[in-house]
Amino acid sequence: MYAALWESDRIMKIEREERECAAAIQRNKDCLSVLEKQLAAIRLQQENAVTLKAEEARLMEEEKKQREAEEMHLLQVKRAQQTEARDHHTNQIKLKARRQAKELQGELAIDMKILEALLTETENEKEEAVKRKGELHTEAQAYMNYLGEQLERRES
Repeated sequence: MYAALWESDRIMKIEREERECAAAIQRNKDCLSVLEKQLAAIRLQQENAVTLKAEEARLMEEEKKQREAEEMHLLQVKRAQQTEARDHHTNQIKLKARRQAKELQGELAIDMKILEALLTETENEKEEAVKRKGELHTEAQAYMNYLGEQLERRES
């Protein structure tokens, strides 16, 4: 009777550990999914920034052609001023883009470290569950051997 209770308790513990391990794996998968979605959103933002930059360059070129039709003296003055402003603005955009890219790389590196830690933790939990299952099996086998010996002693 006690062996049956002990066996059912052992099986329930194993099943609970397996459920907990499966839940941890699912949580990690969910976290990975969220991070992948965030990464996709970041990539989309980067693509939009490139498109915006190309559109800005196209608009600036059109503006330049319109100014060339104006009076030569004013055009030269305006061109010099706008070239200076454009260079400054372009440099600011480049600096901002580099800064953002560096921040994104840092965030992605942190996210990847977190993911690696979660995966390592999950693998460790899985290994622990397997190890524990083996230990429980060994304990159960030893207990069954012990009960067998006790039975033989009683019978003899």
